Amino acid sequence: MNKEVLKPYCEDGFSLIELMLSLIIISCITAAFTPVITKKINSSSSSASTSEVTTSCEKFTSECSLCYSDKCIMCLRTCNENQYKNNDTCLCENCSDKSAGCLKCDKASCNLCASGYGLTSDGKCQLCSAGYYSDGTYDCKACPVDQYQSQDGKSSCIACSSKTSNCTACNAENGTCTACANKYYLNSSLCSICPAGYKCVNNSKTQCPAGQYSAQGSTSCTSCPAGKYSAAGATSCTSCSTTWSNCTACSVSGCSACNANYKLSGGKCVEDGCLNPGYYKSGSTCKICEAGYYCPDKKNRYACTGSTYTKTTGQTSCKTCPSIFVACTIAGQCSNKCDGGGAGTSTYCWCYGHHGAVNSAHTACMNQYEDKGLNLNWWG
Repeated sequence: MNKEVLKPYCEDGFSLIELMLSLIIISCITAAFTPVITKKINSSSSSASTSEVTTSCEKFTSECSLCYSDKCIMCLRTCNENQYKNNDTCLCENCSDKSAGCLKCDKASCNLCASGYGLTSDGKCQLCSAGYYSDGTYDCKACPVDQYQSQDGKSSCIACSSKTSNCTACNAENGTCTACANKYYLNSSLCSICPAGYKCVNNSKTQCPAGQYSAQGSTSCTSCPAGKYSAAGATSCTSCSTTWSNCTACSVSGCSACNANYKLSGGKCVEDGCLNPGYYKSGSTCKICEAGYYCPDKKNRYACTGSTYTKTTGQTSCKTCPSIFVACTIAGQCSNKCDGGGAGTSTYCWCYGHHGAVNSAHTACMNQYEDKGLNLNWWG
């Protein structure tokens, strides 16, 4: 046996029995690991044989139990989580030396990267670029549509709204706003509230057309109610009659319908009748209202009915017959059944221009009453 192998044991005061036991254990270990050792040796460019295996591995570390030449073949060292064991040297090497940002690895590749890094397909950690982030779950991920990240190697993204109020989407790398919340529109990369008189949809503002209006922050325009109108970009509607007298329907260009007794003329409402009261239209001619009729609207003529009458022309309303007369059986003429008798009684028919005459024939009294009160003795 090699004296160099026995020397350290003898110098340390080992008994022969202890020495023999140690040699037996080493022999068993060597035998058990011979296939592994052989494989390692065969994979090496060295032409060394198993006979060169030794336990004198001081040039490595104390955890190296077996070695040959310049390679450890049995390393019992345990490394930290962020290190890997180099079995050839029996040393712990930092994963970060293999790849920046690497937290867990083996000799071949990195297995886990730090936040802000993404694991590539070839087992390396790559710094996440602007617009991306990594929270330590392997890959660099693109920022969500409503977030951005302007720096490399970040573990999270920043909300677009933190840079631009009411922003719902932005450029992933610089945070420039590209979309706004409801009721807002995109105004030079800023989100502005939709102004009154406009509607804001899909980040754009559109002016309300004539006949519609809107309040601030609207997503649609509202039509004006009947009898009102508005110009383009209006914030409220205006009554037609405020702009055009007697107008009931209109648009920004003018009136389109009028009240009764009015007609359209050049977008305005004008009287549809005669100029003076007490007249009526007969075709295209204005005529004065005859006795027995009334003309209230400068356009139409109506007959007095029931116990009403008009004695003169040009009247706008009928008067009521006095109680001495029964009814106006002829338009505008009061009549009474006269069957004889003395003056001042109901048997007399009192007629205008006639005094105390008996009218036993029931003839209508013509033009008989004036607004002077009833005087059985004198009509005056």
